[in-house]
Amino acid sequence: MLAILLAPLFLFAAERIPGLPLGVAKGIADWTELLRAAPEKLITGFGFNTLHRALTTGLLPQNAPTNLLFEIWFELGILGALFSAALVFLAYRAAGR
Repeated sequence: MLAILLAPLFLFAAERIPGLPLGVAKGIADWTELLRAAPEKLITGFGFNTLHRALTTGLLPQNAPTNLLFEIWFELGILGALFSAALVFLAYRAAGR
């Protein structure tokens, strides 16, 4: 749950981590550049299925991160991340009962 909410902090920290694979570093740099150009997208996200379109059109490199955290933040922004974190919390709580 905390990982979902704090994932964007990794972006800005990842720029300073040496030894990341070139594709991952390039994907993170591209996403960071997109967010700096349109910071409101950190709140709203870029929209559903935008990651797939960005990868196929070349907006992001083919080996950009495509894990669930990246996808949630890229497509849904903080609103989607908050909703996802709440869903994970409720699912764990229900499973614990």
